[in-house]
This record gives sequence, structure tokens and C-alpha cells, in this order.
Amino acid sequence: MNFFYTIFLLWILSEVYLNRSARSAQKNRASQDANTEWLLWITIVVSMTSGIFISGKFSFPITSDEITGAAGITLVISGIILRFIAIRQLGKNFTVDVSTQEDQELKQDGFYRYLRHPSYSASLLSFGGFGLFLNNWISLIIVIVLPFLAFKRRMNVEEEVLLKQFGKQYS
Repeated sequence: MNFFYTIFLLWILSEVYLNRSARSAQKNRASQDANTEWLLWITIVVSMTSGIFISGKFSFPITSDEITGAAGITLVISGIILRFIAIRQLGKNFTVDVSTQEDQELKQDGFYRYLRHPSYSASLLSFGGFGLFLNNWISLIIVIVLPFLAFKRRMNVEEEVLLKQFGKQYS
């Protein structure tokens, strides 16, 4: 249990670090975020808080054994690692707000060869792991569905920006 809370804290701190260190420089980038960054943060806080609260108040266990918690921790760690690999692959073009640069090239190798949004997919994997760790069906649904809907909105905004920047090459 303490191991999970350590991982959970590292996960949150890594996202706060990204939020502070990977912002677009407004002078050379056009931000087209459409407030999706705020939507993500609010949705994530609400869904995780609700998931924790519900798992503590209501018993709808996924399983009765310890394997669910271990699987949850494994998914959280895997999601964190995969997210950082995707971010590293994107390099200087990664920002926490949706933005592009005039000289930006479309990333088409690494994870981006197989997925349009590997960083978001990895985040959702971590949320699924968090929900599994809570071992409560309702909590699992809340911590997956609400962030998925917020990420889906974000992906739609990002798709529009990338289509405008790269046209047919992106589509």
C-alpha cells in the first residue's frame, strides 16, 4: 500500500513538473489549447478524488485477491514510463498546451508511427491502473471514463491544430 502511494505521488509530481517545464513560449508559438489543459486538470482531480471516495465508502470489488492491486500498480508505472518515452520521442515539440511551431515537422516514427496520441494513451493506461488499484467497479469506471472524455476533447482540438499545420500529411 505504501509503495502505491509513493508511485502515486511520483506520478502527480511528474505531471506537475511537466506542467511547469513544458509550456509553449508564446512569442514563437501559437497556442490553440481551447482551455483543454484546464479541462484535463479539473477532470482528473475530480475523477481521482471521486474514485478514492467511492472506493472507501462503497464495496463493489473487482476481485477479492491482491492481484488487482499489483496489476494496478504495474499499469500505473507502465503508463508513466510509456508517457515519458512518448514525450521524449516528441522532443522539443512537446508542450502541455496545444501549440505548434512554424518550422515543426510531423512526428511519424517511434510510438507516433503506430498511435496518433501515445502520450494520452499512456496516461489513460495509468488511470486504468489507478482504478484497478482501488478495486472498485464504480471507481474504475469513473477514473477511466471521465479522463477519457476530457482527453477525447483535447485530442479533437489537437487534431484540428495538426490538420491546419500539416494538412494531408497528418490526415
